[in-house]
Amino acid sequence: MPQYKGLCVFDIDNTLTRGAAAGMECNEKKGIRFTPECNKCEGDRSAAGLGFKGASTYPGAYAKEAIRHCREQGYAVGVATYARCAAQGPAGVDSRLQFLSGMGLPHSVVSRDPSGTYHKGPALMCYSSTTPNKGTMVKKLMDNFSVSPSHTVFFDDQKRFLKQVKPTHAHTQLASSSCHGVYCPTGCGLTKTEFKRGMHKVS
Repeated sequence: MPQYKGLCVFDIDNTLTRGAAAGMECNEKKGIRFTPECNKCEGDRSAAGLGFKGASTYPGAYAKEAIRHCREQGYAVGVATYARCAAQGPAGVDSRLQFLSGMGLPHSVVSRDPSGTYHKGPALMCYSSTTPNKGTMVKKLMDNFSVSPSHTVFFDDQKRFLKQVKPTHAHTQLASSSCHGVYCPTGCGLTKTEFKRGMHKVS
């Protein structure tokens, strides 16, 4: 396994993705309240994948760029999600694989075989009996990549999940901060400002 400078770990929903009501223009015309930062979440349509039953899923404001930056700077990249490993439909991690495949993630997270079938890699941690919380997921990723907590940063939109990671001593950074640490449908996902704050902690 190659030597990595550090490790970037991303949540999926409202971190790598934007909220369901954020849309490409934050649904201003529909009267949904949004913050000035949410105006910046137009993002990259080309990275959109098809979610469960064909529902469009769009990236967080800076999510695709964040993944690219981590990889270019020599950081390993992992994903930690509360989507269930074995569940079917929108509760399961399989419903997110097509979206993830469009985000520039390494094959250790998600891959696609010649038949077009998507596969979860070892760096995609989902909810199961052996990975029941985000702390366990991040710890396994650090061990798998042989990266220390001081060189690891975890991005998530929910404060309760960031707290789960604290005992690992990895660094944490809130995404979709306009939602104030809880899930909200108008969240922009990971922004450039949030990503830079997180990376500053490991640089």
